[in-house]
Amino acid sequence: MDNQVTSDTNKKRINKTFRQWIRFLHVMFSLIWMGVVICLGLLIFFRPDPSSGDELRYFNEIIHRIDTTLIAITPLISLITGILLCWKTNWGFFKYWWIIIKLSLTIIIIVFSIIYLGPVSPNLVEISGKLGLEALVDDTYISYFTRLTIFNPINIALFAFLTYVAHFKPWGKRT
Repeated sequence: MDNQVTSDTNKKRINKTFRQWIRFLHVMFSLIWMGVVICLGLLIFFRPDPSSGDELRYFNEIIHRIDTTLIAITPLISLITGILLCWKTNWGFFKYWWIIIKLSLTIIIIVFSIIYLGPVSPNLVEISGKLGLEALVDDTYISYFTRLTIFNPINIALFAFLTYVAHFKPWGKRT
């Protein structure tokens, strides 16, 4: 019976080089994701006062492009590589509390971002394109922009927490 358990475990494992590449990609794309969210926060915080509707629309277009390229891709690659590491190594999905917390929180952040924050940047572009500088006093525009200003620092704090959990692995085995 012990041979069967051992052979099942060996089938699950991947070679060291492949595991290192997956871990490298996981860390790299997680860092890119966190860095882009921090840069987006700085961009929002240091937004210059636009002197024309075109400037406002262009600013929102920059946010939209960052959102639809880097923020749309990096979380998914980070999640996929994290799942591969759990699946193909001895870490597993449910053996350790820190993995359960990290995986759950990552999925929550991604789903929340898609559902709640996803419509923000295209709507900011659309509203500022139609209203110009008048968008700055439009309730809908203000509501969407407020989402960014509130949830960006929360995302940064969550990334800091995820980094802490990944580095320190504060909780032991589940069983």
